[in-house]
Amino acid sequence: MAANDLFSLADLSNEVCLNIGSVDDLTQLQARKWINRALIMFEEMGYWPWQYVYQQPLATVANQQTLDVPDIIKINSLFMTSPIQRNLVLVEDRQFRAMYPNDTFTGTPYFYRMNGMSKTVINTTIIGLYPIPNAAYDLLYDGVRPITLLVNDEDDIRQVTGMPSNLVALVVEMATAIGYKQEDDVKAREQLEEAVGRLKKAYEDATTQINDRLIMVSSEYDDYTAYQDPLFPPQYS
Repeated sequence: MAANDLFSLADLSNEVCLNIGSVDDLTQLQARKWINRALIMFEEMGYWPWQYVYQQPLATVANQQTLDVPDIIKINSLFMTSPIQRNLVLVEDRQFRAMYPNDTFTGTPYFYRMNGMSKTVINTTIIGLYPIPNAAYDLLYDGVRPITLLVNDEDDIRQVTGMPSNLVALVVEMATAIGYKQEDDVKAREQLEEAVGRLKKAYEDATTQINDRLIMVSSEYDDYTAYQDPLFPPQYS
């Protein structure tokens, strides 16, 4: 048996079925759903180090205020690389609208705000830039991607999700607990509590290795209210 066989969706679902005590075709199909539900429970804990991406390219479009960032659920920082280098400052949407109720000024972006998630494209974050870009500018962003679910039997959980090998056994335990619960087994509560406890411990260990405030370049001003752009007309300062 190849080492990769230990981490494919087919092998993981078979292991869950053996734990449950049934390997029939119906249970095999259900086990695949339980594994993906276990991955969703991983994401409910918070963001794991293997979900982070750094210095991903993004380009603005002239006269277009919002940008879609696909397969990203959170933007941690946004940096302009050309024609000048600048760390864009995140402004909370409500504060932004109070500062610039008539947000029609165009120029080189200084601020960005979160405009929610796309309703048509899954796991796509929308950001708004201000001033509205007057040309195409090259950006880099640090962000968090969602955990990709497994689809095909040959999908390797490590390659598809980025999850390290030492956490895969916990996915199997979580999926087994979910299976017990669905089967209304008396073991469900004990198994689920143990798996959730291990998941919390694993997450605590993982998050001690990262700093949620990491950014590529420190911003010019931590307090956006202190920032004034000399190129802005008076009504925008």
